[in-house]
Amino acid sequence: MARLPARLAPLLAEIPVLAAVGVLAVVLTPAGTPVDPQRVTVRVASCDLQNTGSANVTYTVVNGDRVEHAYKVELAVAAAGGPLGAGVGLVNRVAPGATATGRALIVVRANPPDAACTVGAITHDGHAGHGS
Repeated sequence: MARLPARLAPLLAEIPVLAAVGVLAVVLTPAGTPVDPQRVTVRVASCDLQNTGSANVTYTVVNGDRVEHAYKVELAVAAAGGPLGAGVGLVNRVAPGATATGRALIVVRANPPDAACTVGAITHDGHAGHGS
């Protein structure tokens, strides 16, 4: 049987320690985060009410889940006097951790100075149009 060079002896002594660390890392690693389609952040990036009768809304959707999703985005425009208009947008194929930007033109019945846009999103992983 061949002898190993003396300079390798300290390295060989570390092999059981490294193996134990590897086993512990696998055993003690918590289970991956479960898939949760509702981990989504959506916000209004801009709400342009300068044109009478419409609101041009730009929004962002952040997929906080660990799998790809599509989202149905529900938009609303309201003022102190109540709702002024609403619409829906779809954002397809948002990768995990990615941010997607969408735009929607909402018809409104008035453009008062206190009007504001709001947005919400839910997953919509079904068919959402051409090429989806």
